[in-house]
Amino acid sequence: MPHAVVDYSDSLTDSFDRRAFALELHVLAVEMLETSIATCTTRFHRLEESVVGNGAVGRAVVHVERHTAKAADPVIHASVDVRDLGEAHTKSGRP
Repeated sequence: MPHAVVDYSDSLTDSFDRRAFALELHVLAVEMLETSIATCTTRFHRLEESVVGNGAVGRAVVHVERHTAKAADPVIHASVDVRDLGEAHTKSGRP
């Protein structure tokens, strides 16, 4: 049963489309792990405080950890600068 834990900066609360992001993660998990999409789960944790790079104001982070039920599988970590996500994971009507 693959699941992901996603930490995201508090500043993204109103603009980060978490549902769309999770649904795309599920599709990737199915492709990578040869599993059923029905077994995928994703949890989100809002970070009240995070610092990116030199601490410039306006920078935000999304960090993803992917886990599987198999003990032999490693945990995969991925972090991106929010500017790299593009509009696909931004709620429409929001900056």
